[in-house]
Amino acid sequence: MDKDKLNIWVLLLIIAVSIKFLINDFFAFITSETKYIDFPSYYGAAILLKKGLNIYLVDNYVSLFSNSNILPPEANIYPFVYPPFFTLLLIPLSIFNYNHAAIIWNFLNLLFLLTGLVFLYKSIEIERKYRTIFLVCLTLLVSIFQPIVACLWKGQVDILVFMLFSVFLYYLKKNRFYISSFAFACMALIKVYPLGFLIYFLVKRKWKILITFISILIVLLSITIALTGYNNNLLYLTKILPEFSSGSYTNFKFNPFPLLENHSITSIFYKNLYSNNIKYVLPSKVKNIITIINLLFWISVIIILNKRKDIAFAENEMSLILITILITLPILWSHFMVILIFPYLLLIKYFLNTAIDKPFIILLTLLSFLLLNATIPVNYYRLNSEFKAIISIALNFRLYSLFILYFIYYYIIKTNRRPQDFKLGDE
Repeated sequence: MDKDKLNIWVLLLIIAVSIKFLINDFFAFITSETKYIDFPSYYGAAILLKKGLNIYLVDNYVSLFSNSNILPPEANIYPFVYPPFFTLLLIPLSIFNYNHAAIIWNFLNLLFLLTGLVFLYKSIEIERKYRTIFLVCLTLLVSIFQPIVACLWKGQVDILVFMLFSVFLYYLKKNRFYISSFAFACMALIKVYPLGFLIYFLVKRKWKILITFISILIVLLSITIALTGYNNNLLYLTKILPEFSSGSYTNFKFNPFPLLENHSITSIFYKNLYSNNIKYVLPSKVKNIITIINLLFWISVIIILNKRKDIAFAENEMSLILITILITLPILWSHFMVILIFPYLLLIKYFLNTAIDKPFIILLTLLSFLLLNATIPVNYYRLNSEFKAIISIALNFRLYSLFILYFIYYYIIKTNRRPQDFKLGDE
């Protein structure tokens, strides 16, 4: 058997094993209680919107679903916390009963994942001689990547955000600014954090894509307000978003688990300052410390990008911006990190084409990946107060994984002498 045929058979075997893992995750979602974690709030918001009710008021969820068979009794009643635009995308699912809608949603998640990977693969552009090994690495990465597993098990939206990000990158590289801006706007109207990329475009002085994005965003917002109502949008902007931005969302009073699973810098302070009161507001001094830490990350990024403002879009710079956004989020759950497939795949590409030939970078990448996928369930609120601070800081693995990725990409950009290896698109 020649080498090419052997590579094909090895690749097919790995793909088959990976598909098995993904299918297992899919059926775990539709056959167990994991499907009652996040999807009920999505489905519930669509039902409430159809009935003309406010999608953010907890009382609406309780009164509508507690004494009805719309949601199964096992479902946790979490309030909806996403922008109203996302509710419009969920309306078609409300046609079906909950169980059928949940199955359709997770099937769509698998489709979003596949589509996102295809666009990402086309964006990265691997040399022909490295494609087989790259696809092997990609397949293995996807099959064991904890954030993807979390999304498929819990029915969360972050795989859709990843797909939109991949479409955004692909058409940005093709200089198709209308399509890329549309994908960017949709991302920002599902999860707000992609707006952090505006900093990158401002530093790079990419006025065309900025103007295009803002124009499309205004159009989509106008449509959303017209279809979902002024009150829903006002409540999101004045109540939901500010509370999330503080790192403590008081409507999680039904269950503190979401805050226990927070991996952000802000969460370290929350986990150490109080034992049971999850509605506690951080002192001003602590908020100032967090703000200073976040500013240091952003200032460092802006300084290094400003020195390279004459260079066109670079994929390593986009990765650094993405990592910085995640590090500085006040709430960071593991499923947010699905989008980190992009910087990890870029590193694999750089290792293959020797754009990076430093062994310590390879070791740091492996360490980052292992930390990101590490899971040690600890109830911080039940820890002995004498050790709680040390343990909660030590076990915040996913945050440290991001710190390592930040250092890797900062180092790559700082020491880069071959910009052609990292270029994302043409002027």
